[in-house]
Amino acid sequence: MRAAFALILIVVLAGCGGGDDARDEFVKQADANCRQRQQAELALQDRSEEEWAEDPDAAWRVYDREHEKQSKLEAPEELADDWRRYLELLRSAIETQRELADPDHEYDLDRDSVAGGEANKSAVQARQVAKRMGLKVCANAFY
Repeated sequence: MRAAFALILIVVLAGCGGGDDARDEFVKQADANCRQRQQAELALQDRSEEEWAEDPDAAWRVYDREHEKQSKLEAPEELADDWRRYLELLRSAIETQRELADPDHEYDLDRDSVAGGEANKSAVQARQVAKRMGLKVCANAFY
């Protein structure tokens, strides 16, 4: 009888841990994607003015690559809503910054100040959501 009880207990405990494994793996992969973006950003800091003139969109490609990688991750059910929100906030911040940085953008101090503030607010909220999900690298990222 004790052996049967012990076996049932082991099976139940093993089943309870499965969700944590999926969550841990998701967090690990999401943070790895953020780390890759940070490393790519650091590499961009060494570019010369000539290199930026030849390829002014290099930084946007770094952000786009990260967003694409993150979008392909499937969050565990308990994180799915937060993950969708994180991706939405991130995309909003990046798109607004891209628009403001566009050389053909018609500058308007009042409108652009509001837009810049909204982009910053989205980035801050994305970091807060990342922290709530247990992401460490993404929760400390700057966009």
